[in-house]
Amino acid sequence: KDCQMIKKKQGVGLTSADLSVVFASETQRKKAENKTMAKRANPNLMTYSEFLNVLMVLAPKVYPKEDPDTVFQKLLLENILPLAAHRIIHKVSIADEEGVEELLTVTFKRGLEDLFDYYSDVADRRRKLLAAQEVQDTVKLKGGHGQVQVTSKQRAKELRDAKGLIGYSEFMNFCQDFKLI
Repeated sequence: KDCQMIKKKQGVGLTSADLSVVFASETQRKKAENKTMAKRANPNLMTYSEFLNVLMVLAPKVYPKEDPDTVFQKLLLENILPLAAHRIIHKVSIADEEGVEELLTVTFKRGLEDLFDYYSDVADRRRKLLAAQEVQDTVKLKGGHGQVQVTSKQRAKELRDAKGLIGYSEFMNFCQDFKLI
């Protein structure tokens, strides 16, 4: 099922493997460019700007027969923004002279940030649940007696540092929710 291909309007599709490669490429590229990021607790998490970079990379793969200058706008207008349930609809034509930067910084900035924030909140909740489960497992290992530290300082720092970032599982959820796979 992971590598099952879904047909797109253009007759081609993306697989989970394609998405995995794009996700890994972006996180690895950022680690190579930025030594601070390489030292981050979990450098395999994406920021909002990395998320937008990945969408720009995916756009020509979703619409390979379209004009490369308009595929990103088309991906936003046809695949992503119409499926964002709480978005206020704005009529925008791909033929408009707006550049990609204006689309990202003005027209759709709030909607795209809200989408990213939703998935980063999901990621934060998942990480907190995992940390809580680790504590439960530690309590069980110690027989449920005595004091057990809720979470280590290192683990708490990792949770703080990862706040507002999405991981691979949230990225894949996004791709499934917005029918990119």
